[in-house]
Amino acid sequence: MSDQDVRTRRVIRWILLGVLLGSGLVFVFEGPQTFLKTTAGFLMDADVAGLRDYLRSFGDSAWMLTSALMVLQGILAPLPAFPITLVNALIYGPWIGALITWASSQAAALICFYIARGFGRPVVEAIFPQKHLERFDRFFDEHGGLSIFAMRLLPLVGFDLVSYASGLTHVRTRYYMLATGLGQLPAALFYSYAGAGLADQPGKAILLMSSFAAFMLTMMTLFFWWKRRKRTQD
Repeated sequence: MSDQDVRTRRVIRWILLGVLLGSGLVFVFEGPQTFLKTTAGFLMDADVAGLRDYLRSFGDSAWMLTSALMVLQGILAPLPAFPITLVNALIYGPWIGALITWASSQAAALICFYIARGFGRPVVEAIFPQKHLERFDRFFDEHGGLSIFAMRLLPLVGFDLVSYASGLTHVRTRYYMLATGLGQLPAALFYSYAGAGLADQPGKAILLMSSFAAFMLTMMTLFFWWKRRKRTQD
């Protein structure tokens, strides 16, 4: 590894630590006993209306808080992203809300990617089961960078797993971000536009999310089946 690579990795590590520290400070904005506990409770209960009203009480700072929540859930917190997406749409409208969701998820994806690339496989293996990483490795070896785009299209595929595992591959950062951005965009737009009106109907919101995920899974399955069949014929 060259001296330039070493310096670059050191800078990346300091940036990551700064981002994580900054995100942590956001969570203590109102005190850890209040903000974190209250927000986590709304998320785990999928209480979108309650979370919307709570975050809206912060006024102009609400988008920073929802962005921090999206980044942290994408990096390390076992919290669902779907309610945050709906809250962004309910507070800021479907289009601006989708932009906030998309941009913050991009930030989370990039941070995870750089953590894996900067610290290596041992750190990622400490987070995820070996079998999950091996499954990703096989899929990536077979389909290359296209596999990242495909996995981003599927809401049921672990966001953090794809982000960290991608950092262990040889894929370039700009291609990874392009695949992630394009893959995340349909879900961000769809859930923000169609799901915002269902905030007080969690059952229908879950059905909507499941239907979209099933549709995308079917399309991806057919595409890769066709791709493999064509390669076999050639």
